[in-house]
Amino acid sequence: MRGALSAILLFSLLGLAGCSGIVGVSGFFNPGMASGVVSIVHFIAIGDGGIAVNVTAVTLTNSGSAQDFTFCGNQTSFFPMNTFVDVTFNPGQNCSTVVSVFAH
Repeated sequence: MRGALSAILLFSLLGLAGCSGIVGVSGFFNPGMASGVVSIVHFIAIGDGGIAVNVTAVTLTNSGSAQDFTFCGNQTSFFPMNTFVDVTFNPGQNCSTVVSVFAH
């Protein structure tokens, strides 16, 4: 019964999204998480279908490996160089939205 109700709710939300544009579902997806030392941080513009989108490109290094992230908007103040950070974010198609950053 619970699964059927979940399916009905999901299809109802999808139907609403198709009719009126945008529907937000808060808490539906788990945010992304990463940790590491900030080794590169740049505020840049990337192309999105002919429109420039401002993003912050960040490289975090942890235990010898590096991970690259692209966060929406100017988030450079959250990522001081050579500082170990824990970042939580909501993944996006072109860029991710920062939820929280804890610098150690």
